[in-house]
Order: sequence, then structure tokens, then C-alpha cells
Amino acid sequence: MKFETISIRDLSSDLLVRWEEILRQSPQLDSPYFRPQFSQAVAAVRENVEIAILREGGAVAGFFPFERAHGSTARPVGSRLSDYQAVITPRETQWKVNELMRSCGLKAWEFDHQLASQEQLQPHFANVRPSRRIDCSAGYDAYVAGRKAAGAGALSEMLRKSRKLAREHAVRFEWHCTNEAVLDQLLAWKSEQYRRCGLSDVFAQSWTVTLLKSIWARHKPAPSTGQTPVPPKFAGVLSVLYADERPAAIHFGMQSGALLHSWFPAYDAALGKYSPGSGLLLAIVEQAAQHGVQCVDLGKGDEDYKQALATGGVPVAEGAVETRHVAAALRRGWRQTRDWVRQSPLHKPARIPIRWLKRLRDWVAPQ
Repeated sequence: MKFETISIRDLSSDLLVRWEEILRQSPQLDSPYFRPQFSQAVAAVRENVEIAILREGGAVAGFFPFERAHGSTARPVGSRLSDYQAVITPRETQWKVNELMRSCGLKAWEFDHQLASQEQLQPHFANVRPSRRIDCSAGYDAYVAGRKAAGAGALSEMLRKSRKLAREHAVRFEWHCTNEAVLDQLLAWKSEQYRRCGLSDVFAQSWTVTLLKSIWARHKPAPSTGQTPVPPKFAGVLSVLYADERPAAIHFGMQSGALLHSWFPAYDAALGKYSPGSGLLLAIVEQAAQHGVQCVDLGKGDEDYKQALATGGVPVAEGAVETRHVAAALRRGWRQTRDWVRQSPLHKPARIPIRWLKRLRDWVAPQ
């Protein structure tokens, strides 16, 4: 295996065709984060996006998109906005971590949503958790019946609150909104949520807002063949649940073919008793088939709504490959401290130091 590192801006049309071909042949690489368009969108607002090209016998065997930090550290494309990471290559391709890093001039490789199925990195996994998914390929009614049969009692409460909202307000759902003011409202709600939870606001960095708006602007109405919609290869989807013609909940996600990835959901706190965010997700699932969507990825996390709505999940890993002993020790110490606090009976009283640790981590993360 040979490796060549280039700027993503130097990707030729032939390389892009090969990238797309690998994605078609690799069902495990179905996330929009693995599309070349996502890396290109990030590269348009950040200067340090690179691509390692894997070549075997002269043929292109794969791609490794990454952001170079501090000269010799690989981080996910999009930094904290990335919910999936992987080397873009067919499952059977044989590549070695140390050879890839050495060829790219890397001393460290950090990841937090790495596909756990890529066995080469398994010795470096610190923990593995599911990115929870909703399989809605059989239709909305079959999905709801299946979740109820599985004992997802919280779903019944979500449906009850959605009916209550519809009785007391004029409710309307929009799959994709083209009004930029609605997107701005979503960003304002998310910023307030971050501040309320004591987390750093990702939208305080201008490049993140520019990135979301550029992906949102890519959406175009999907053409259809007869009754079958043709889903986009890569597009932003801004879905809205209105109550009395005002946004009650807004969701921004990315669609890649039959998969819709949930990225940024938020709702009007004044309508919190109706759980409009859950109602919006259910409306998305109900209309998914009309837009060529068969699966909704809710992302990594143990939030109650994800556990209630998800039918399965894709294992993703957090970890790092570190060739510097001191840095490796510091990284282990950070994770051990964080995990100890999370598992401790004192978890709730320890929320303030946990927030401080998160702020420290965010401060040292790439800007």
C-alpha cells in the first residue's frame, strides 16, 4: 500500500468518481459525513483539510480525509461538528495505521466518532457507543407498532403530547424550509441551549455558521421517477414544525441518499410541555418515504428520546493513536477522570467540575 497526501482542493474529477464508487460499494459508509461534498464544504471555510490517498498496485484503494492540527495531529474534518469518521475504503482493503500516519507525517490521530467496524484502529479505542438509528423503511405505521411492541413506553407519551399540541394549536410540518430566518432561529435556540448547559457555543465561531448555511443552501427539490423520489447524494434538510405559523421546533440534518442524519434539533422552550422536538422527529419519520429516506440517524448519545425512538445503532469509537508518551499519558488521564466522575454517585454535584473540564477540552481543541 502506498499513500499520497494532497489538499482536498486538488481532488481531480477522476478521484471524485473513485470516491463515489467506493461509497456505492460500501454500505457501512452511508453517512453524509463520508461524502466528498462534506469534506469540500468544510475545506471552503477551514484551511487545514487534507486527503491521504491510498493506492494499491497503482489503483486508488481509498481516501483518508482529516484536519491537520499543530503540524502533526490528525483530527476529524469539521472538528466537533463531525458525527462520523472513517478511512473511506472497502471493508476488505488491507491498510496499516502506522504506515498511514508515517506517510502523512502524523504523530497523533484523534477521533471521537470513528466507525468501530474498522478493525485496524480497535487497539486504540477508549470506548465504543452506538450512534442510534431509526429504521423507517417499512413505513411509519409499522415503525410505531414495532416500537410499541418493543416496550418503548416513552413513545406513547410523545404521541400523546403531539396530539395535544395539534388540538390546542394550528400545526403544520415542512420537510425543508428555504427561509434563512428560520435557520437563524435554530442557531439562536442552540446557542442558548449551550449556554444553559454550561457548554461552549460552537456557533460562536463564524466558520461553523458559514458551513451550516452553505450545506443548507445545497438542497434542491428531489426529482422523481413515477412515484419514487430520487434522494440527493448530499444536501442539508431544514425541517420545521409550526404551531400557529410560528416555529415550535426546528431540525437541521444532512441527507445522503436514503439516510438522514440528525445534526441540530431545537425547540421553543415556551412550548416545552408539548415536547415539540420529539413531535418534529416523529413528523420527519412519518414523511420520510416521500423524500426517499429509509433511515434516520440520531447520533451518539443516551438521551431518553434517542433510546425511545431508535430501532438500532452503529457502533462508533472514541480514542486516539498517540506516538508521544507524555501526550498519551495526559490523554489517558483526561478520559479516566471524566469517566470516573460520570460513573460516580456524586455525578450530579460534580456537574460544575465536569463543565470546567469540558471548557478546558474545548479551549485546547482546534478553533
